[in-house]
Amino acid sequence: MDVFEHLSTNELLELLTLFRKLLRPGGKLIARFPNGKSPFFGDFQFSDVTHVSCLTDASLDQIAEKAGMHVTRSIIMRPIRRGCAPR
Repeated sequence: MDVFEHLSTNELLELLTLFRKLLRPGGKLIARFPNGKSPFFGDFQFSDVTHVSCLTDASLDQIAEKAGMHVTRSIIMRPIRRGCAPR
């Protein structure tokens, strides 16, 4: 989890292509990444200098398609601030 935003577009495409090859037919990949459309996005993206890319549900759909995969479901979760317990 929380890896995609640390990869360039090309690296992410390579990774998703590898996952597609490794998954059994009908297999699922579950991933989590900061939502680039969130009003809180900048706080998370720019608080870590190792973040390289910004993803949204639309951009993930595009790169997944290029890797020969498709997104079956996206869930937008509320942000969890560092140092704060979830409610």
